[in-house]
Amino acid sequence: MAGPAVIGIVLRVDVRGWRGAPPLMPREPLKEEQGRDGARAFFYDLSPREADLSVEDACTRLASKLERMLVARSPFADLDLPVRLSLDVGVMVDPAAGSWSMTWPPEFLRVLGDAQAQLTATCYPATDGGEPLSEDDL
Repeated sequence: MAGPAVIGIVLRVDVRGWRGAPPLMPREPLKEEQGRDGARAFFYDLSPREADLSVEDACTRLASKLERMLVARSPFADLDLPVRLSLDVGVMVDPAAGSWSMTWPPEFLRVLGDAQAQLTATCYPATDGGEPLSEDDL
C-alpha cells in the first residue's frame, strides 16, 4: 500500500423541519434517521467507484459533483430551514508505514467552505491483505 486510500465517502445532511420525501442528491439516501422536534438526518454514499484512489484523487474528482449538489443546485438553498452538512472520508492507512500524510485539494476545500460543510476523516488500519482491520483484530 503506497499511501492512504479512500475506502468510502459519506455525506450527512441534518435538517430540521424538512417535510416530504428525502431529497435526491443525486440519488436517494442510503439511510435516514428521524430525530426529535422534526429533526431528520439523510446519509448519502459518495464513495468513488474506483478502488484504492488516493485522498487527493478521490477528493479532486468529487469537488465538482459536490459543487453542483451543495452549492449550485442544493435542495436546501432557498429554504428557511436549519441545515448542517458533514462529509466523512474513510481512509485506509498502512499501520506498518510508521507515519503517513494526506493532502486535501484546495478546490475541494473551497467547495466545502462555500457549502459551509464540516469535513472529517476516519482512518482505518489495513491488514496484510489490504483490508481494514475488524474490531476483533484491534
